[in-house]
Amino acid sequence: MKIKEMKVRRQKILDELAELSGWVTGSLVKTERTQRGKKSPFHYLSRSINGINRITYVAAGDLDSFAEVMETGKRAKSLFEQITELTVAIIKAERKQKKGQQR
Repeated sequence: MKIKEMKVRRQKILDELAELSGWVTGSLVKTERTQRGKKSPFHYLSRSINGINRITYVAAGDLDSFAEVMETGKRAKSLFEQITELTVAIIKAERKQKKGQQR
C-alpha cells in the first residue's frame, strides 16, 4: 500500500473513531454480595488507570447502557490498534522513501 493510501485509510479510521458517541474500557463484573444473610446481584466496572484499579458500582438499571458503551469501547480499541499499525507503516515507508531520494 502506498503512503498516500495509508494516510487516507488512517484518516477514515480517525473519522470513524470521532463518530463514536462514547465508550468505556475495562471489565463489567457481575457477582453477588451478601447483606443480612441475603444474597443479591452486584455489578461493577473495573478499570485500571495509570496502574491503579478503579471500581465503579453499576446499578442494575444501568447494565444495558454500560454493556453498550463497553461494546463501543471494544470497537474504539480496535480502531486505535489499526491507527497504530498504519502510523508505524507510514513512518517506515516515509523513511524508506527519504533514503531512496538521497541516493
